[in-house]
Amino acid sequence: MKFFHALVIALPLALAPAADSPFTECLKRAESAFAQGDATAAGVYVRQALERDPRSRAAWALRAKMAEAAADTDERLWCLHHEYRLAVAQKLPRAAQDVLKQNLLAIDPLAKDLLDLGKVTLDKLKALALELEKDKRPHSAIRVWKQVLALDPERAEAQQAIERIASVPDPSLAGEAKPKDLLAGVSEEWIREFDLKHGDWERAGEYEKPNYKTKCSAGYEVMVRSAEAMEQMNAFYRVFFRYGTEAEGGSVPRIELRIFKNRDEYLKRGTGPPLEWSGGQFTGEAVETFAGQGGFDVMIGILFHEAAHQFVSLATQAAGWLNEGLASFFEGTRVLANGTVVFNLPAAGRLFELSGRMKVGWMDDAEDGIDDQKPETIPREAPTFGIVLENHYDWGPAWYAPTWGVVYFLYNYQDLEDGRFLYRNAFGEFIDKSGGRTGEGAIENFEEVVLAHPEPPTPDVKLTQSVALPRTVAELDPVWKQYMLDLADEQSGKRTVARPYLKWARYALIRKDLNAAEEHFEKGVVAAPSDALLHYEFAQFLAEQRANPDRAAQLLNQALRSLERAEKPDEALLAKADKLLDKLDPKRKSLGRILDEVSAASRSISTRYLSSEMYLMAMETSWRLGMELRQPALLDVYADALRRSKRSIALWQLAYNESDLGGWSAAGNDAFKAERTALRSDWKDEAGAEYAFRFLALDKVTSGDYSLEAEVQAENGQVSFAGLVFGKKSDATFHALIYFPAKDRDSTAFVDLASFYGGSNKTWRHIGIEAVKDDPAHRTSETWHKLRLDVTGAEVDLWVDGKLMPKHAFPSLDVLRGSFGLITGPGRAAFRNIRYLARAVGDPAGPIERTIRLESLPKEQSLAADSYLDAVAPFPRVTRWAQGKRTSWEEKGLVPQLFVLWNIDQNNVIPIDGWLRDLERQYAPYGLEIFSITTYLDDLRIGAYLKEHPFPGAVAVDVKNETVWGETFELYKIETYRLPRLILVDIDQRVVWEGDPGFKKGGPKQGEGSYLDAPLEELIAKRRLKELRAWIGAWESSALPALRAGDLAAALPALREARKLERQIAPPVASAQDALQLLEDAVAAPDGLIAKLQESGGEACGGTLIAWAELVGKPFDKPAAAALRKLDSSKSGVAWKKLIATTDAWKTRLVSPKAEERAAQLAAELEAMPGVLADRKS
Repeated sequence: MKFFHALVIALPLALAPAADSPFTECLKRAESAFAQGDATAAGVYVRQALERDPRSRAAWALRAKMAEAAADTDERLWCLHHEYRLAVAQKLPRAAQDVLKQNLLAIDPLAKDLLDLGKVTLDKLKALALELEKDKRPHSAIRVWKQVLALDPERAEAQQAIERIASVPDPSLAGEAKPKDLLAGVSEEWIREFDLKHGDWERAGEYEKPNYKTKCSAGYEVMVRSAEAMEQMNAFYRVFFRYGTEAEGGSVPRIELRIFKNRDEYLKRGTGPPLEWSGGQFTGEAVETFAGQGGFDVMIGILFHEAAHQFVSLATQAAGWLNEGLASFFEGTRVLANGTVVFNLPAAGRLFELSGRMKVGWMDDAEDGIDDQKPETIPREAPTFGIVLENHYDWGPAWYAPTWGVVYFLYNYQDLEDGRFLYRNAFGEFIDKSGGRTGEGAIENFEEVVLAHPEPPTPDVKLTQSVALPRTVAELDPVWKQYMLDLADEQSGKRTVARPYLKWARYALIRKDLNAAEEHFEKGVVAAPSDALLHYEFAQFLAEQRANPDRAAQLLNQALRSLERAEKPDEALLAKADKLLDKLDPKRKSLGRILDEVSAASRSISTRYLSSEMYLMAMETSWRLGMELRQPALLDVYADALRRSKRSIALWQLAYNESDLGGWSAAGNDAFKAERTALRSDWKDEAGAEYAFRFLALDKVTSGDYSLEAEVQAENGQVSFAGLVFGKKSDATFHALIYFPAKDRDSTAFVDLASFYGGSNKTWRHIGIEAVKDDPAHRTSETWHKLRLDVTGAEVDLWVDGKLMPKHAFPSLDVLRGSFGLITGPGRAAFRNIRYLARAVGDPAGPIERTIRLESLPKEQSLAADSYLDAVAPFPRVTRWAQGKRTSWEEKGLVPQLFVLWNIDQNNVIPIDGWLRDLERQYAPYGLEIFSITTYLDDLRIGAYLKEHPFPGAVAVDVKNETVWGETFELYKIETYRLPRLILVDIDQRVVWEGDPGFKKGGPKQGEGSYLDAPLEELIAKRRLKELRAWIGAWESSALPALRAGDLAAALPALREARKLERQIAPPVASAQDALQLLEDAVAAPDGLIAKLQESGGEACGGTLIAWAELVGKPFDKPAAAALRKLDSSKSGVAWKKLIATTDAWKTRLVSPKAEERAAQLAAELEAMPGVLADRKS
């Protein structure tokens, strides 16, 4: 039966909330508690009411009444202003509005100035915004509409205009877009009836769109969401493959999307029938898949893959491995809120499978590890590049990851110095001409077409590092492997790669590769949103090369905002950006005149609220006006008011409407059910895996800072774990804050912060917690734990039951971007009061609030207060050293250190001595130093114990004090954290991780990992410890002596290598970097260099500097070289050469009984020579 849009339009809208809705219940409870004098409970309930409906005038009025009763004039004013603005926005009768306004004016002497602030200005801004939209300047129009909202936050037409303008498929507008509501106009009841009616394949629902006809038995929501996403992908396929567009031509037939309700139906009713192991297929006339346990995200990824086969077959000659590799490439795509498709992202599942196999080794041939009886079996090893190319294998699951890896590598392999993509163009040629030739001759063909034609280096740029450019496929294997392993480490946060996008974009422009330049610029503004110079040069590029002055103006405004906030603004860049913005934005002066009218008044209003101790109103006005009206000084008012009041104006939103799963990605997910005030999960894993998991993700992807909070009920025996998920890019790539209930009375519940990457995971924090009493709003016998995370930039603060846990810093902002929501293991769990706070990109309120919140947090509310994370911990106080000796953290130099607190009784139950010995051997190449301390109670038996249970490194005995532990044990809060306790110390002597290894009674089993593994590996990768140790050895033994002797050629390799290392924590690295930079700066400015040499009498250096400039790859131009040679042959230069010759001649004469007399004669000769005399040590 065909499904028509007209049917949807004719359906009745969902009914209005009933009188006993969760919002109404909260409001009634607040009123009741307030009437009974329970201010605490009333405050909880009224805030919960506003989280459920922030536009409720009744809730704001009640909150104002409560503030009045508490004599809190500040909060009362803030609430009354909200109530009045809502009354105007909701078009309350004029008489009712006037009553509210008069009440406000009577108690707020600044209200008239604030309400009058935008009267004339708003109409002018609206007219300007409409004019800009008409002129097709969307970024400028959005900026002006935001300024309207700054003056009138409830102005509905402004928000609607922003959403309308941002709905255009443009990635630079996606941050402002609101996802299309595909369920608008239909009720939950209607959807339930539809799903029941069309729940099997004979009666499957149908949905027609221009490019696909969707047939689906998996439910209405799956059907319409899939159809919409695939229409957007179809438009992207046409552009990417350059086929089927108006400009390129080519006919693309409409095909079917067939989505079965489950795997059984797919295998039974799919075309063929489908292969047993497959998750989907492209049949030529249709794409088929099913709604599985992985949920909608997994299913849509399969659709993206299979639908790509249609375009691969239409637009290319690709066959075999290349066909599948190209299709898999599209698994790394993401559809943004406005329909923009972001592609070329690593497909996490493929990446981590392939890198894991590569770590094990290479397959001997195409049959190695393949089980013909079980084609779903994945070999332990990876195929070589040549095995993939020759394609001597039957297709199966084992080949998806390798073929994806080949395509992704060829598209993205870069020279990290000039940023050029080495094989991208040659690979395109390979696809077009040979279609991925297989079998005999495939390897030779690939070597001729691709490997023989890498992208040439940037002209006139002498690169200091050589990139691997294999000439044969056999030579390519180790390069491909290292690339994939590095990419996996980067995606998992173990490795940070410096990506100088601005420099790469400049080099691309030299090569006239405009597409690569734009790609680098786009990635740069995401990676470095505060880099004013990058934004300025990107704006120049867009204006000059892309005829896009509107986006250019937006970037310039961002650059100016960053410059104005800087402690020491770059005045020259500020002037240039200002001048270019005047040129590109014809309406800038008009907007400036309008905003000038309100700027002075806005500053006056905010500062007067602050001086009147109306801190919430000071924050409200300074934040709104400071953000959008370009008044950065007002943010100082915001910070001052926040610091004094210790209250936030941020309004959290309820993520769960306490009615249904609206707003969540619930399609294909049967694990979570809505039950009034709680979301409950109840499911079983078919394989019986204890640590399998399911998600429920919120239909929201954040671009700025955000917070997420929920109360979690997870009882022992009912569920393995439950918690919050964030930064979710796929079902295999995400981060989570997870609560694990205690296994029994003798064990402790704990919370983990962990990252998951394509089947592997890393635990960053592992913290034991205690049970808590229920909050006043939920007086029941149930036990709930409140989990919260705050993401600010790349740092995550963790809260459990209101207490701050030690933070964690991720390597980049991008790692944390993605959707967020809930995660649970098999069994029964529940979530309530699920709420979030999402901030706009660049909103400074988040960092300001975080700084002040952490500054003012009482110690009893912070487990982080008992932590030494990011600080230099106290060196242990000891009675004596039972083995070896240590005196300080610094004594071992630039090496990582592991400090272990333990005792004999603990080691007998949880033995760690063998594990520590293995750890010392494993990490010896990185210089890991292990030492430990035991309790003073072990003093008499430690000597004999160490003979039977040897510990690595020095071992100390603690100092006795009044506690049962000892002084050092008390310093490290062993009474709270228990034993064994590990403290991992960075090479700068700061603690980077602390915790227990996670072993149970009996100690670690063979091959068992620990909670130390991830942070230690991260430290090694981040500091490049292996390379650093090798560099320091080479620097001290040969490079530094060579540099002091003037032998730059010998010292130069170490000087260049130093640039790959961190200067902040390694003084020798900083010295080497400075030395090379000083030389390059001098060579880059020859006029200043020549003048300085003449001024200081250093003319004799001319010849040496010419040679050094050649060595560093930055030779002087002809005029500069001639001038330096002239200096070298000057009177002073000639005298210097004579001085050297004279000194060398005297060397043998000084070795005699008359050495002192002859040395005096030499000194006299040298003093008589012209020029500057330098001390020369030989």
